Amino acid sequence: IPIRSIMRRSVISLCTRIASSSRSVVIPTITHRSINRRSSTVSRRWYSTPTIDSSNGTHSRYEPEVYSEEELIIGEPMLRRIVGELKEKGGGDFIIPWHDEDTVVEILKPFEQMVGHGVKPSFILSACINEPFLFSLLARKGSTASRVMTVIVHSCRMPYEDVCQFMAAYGDELVREGPEAVQSRLDRLSALGVGTDIAMGKLIRSCPALLFAVSESSLGATAEAMGAFFSRKQISSIVQKCPQSLLQNVDEVEAKYEYIYFQMCMEGSEFIECSRWADISLDEIMARHEFLHKCGRYTTPDKKNHQIRMENPSLHEILDSTDDHFACAVAAVTTEEWILYQTLRDKLASGPPSFERIKPSKRKEYERRAKESQSIPDHVFDCSREKLDRAE
Repeated sequence: IPIRSIMRRSVISLCTRIASSSRSVVIPTITHRSINRRSSTVSRRWYSTPTIDSSNGTHSRYEPEVYSEEELIIGEPMLRRIVGELKEKGGGDFIIPWHDEDTVVEILKPFEQMVGHGVKPSFILSACINEPFLFSLLARKGSTASRVMTVIVHSCRMPYEDVCQFMAAYGDELVREGPEAVQSRLDRLSALGVGTDIAMGKLIRSCPALLFAVSESSLGATAEAMGAFFSRKQISSIVQKCPQSLLQNVDEVEAKYEYIYFQMCMEGSEFIECSRWADISLDEIMARHEFLHKCGRYTTPDKKNHQIRMENPSLHEILDSTDDHFACAVAAVTTEEWILYQTLRDKLASGPPSFERIKPSKRKEYERRAKESQSIPDHVFDCSREKLDRAE
């Protein structure tokens, strides 16, 4: 019998014994939120690859632990296990008034609510042990934190396990705002046409700052300003592609899409595929546009000539690319030439922006004024020159 066949049979036999002896196979990962033993501080980053429990298909980003039956019941043994593990791992010393039963019951209320919504006690234990900040938040402000979590669960269709990870990263900010303010922001985003609860969950995961960084009125003002340029459907797509645009200053956002709309003559559909237009400064947008224009890679589109619009690079290619890709692939020059142009432009740049800001209602008047102000150089032969001379 060949050796390869013997090895194959041995591997199959081993896998069969493993499958029969254990119901689930857990793939362990390292928790992303690391504990600093010196200062007892915790990293605020919370994204990590989840561990997978093959028995029920659920996801957990925490390493598996072995707990006793008493510790898996909401009560004092569970708290003692959490406090003991945190002290041992350097997550901080938590002083719990064990003699005060009312305080202990109050601390355990958020845990009871999560278990009532289907969260496993083992997950609560692992989450609090691996996330000292989460346990501290639930112990100090459990009532408010629990209400905020409920709002996010119902409005974003997120499981409690994911919301626990969410609170571990942004709990202080969300609790400071309160459940009513968080709900009002979610209602505002829903009014923009974000779509289903699942789409809202994806939006919040990609930009959590929408729930606490700016006020509801600021979100509404930015959305209202964008409504003057884009359709409701376009705003919905833009917000899902570039949610941070709602966090920017209204005047800055207006200046950016006014320049792209009027000076680069790009339609609102171009913004849907671009994800960095709100992050890039207006000066950098102007620099890239001017550089492409000087390199002959961008021609201002004409309404009567749609071919020009098709030949120009898209807004996504212009703004979402790195400096190297922009220089080599979009502008068809070397990176050194692009860097040199930026340096010279910074030295020569001074004063206000070199373009006129136009409101949508004044667009036709602006185009008519720009057409009338055009002058033909003497070296250009054009039969319309006689008409210009007569007009003068």
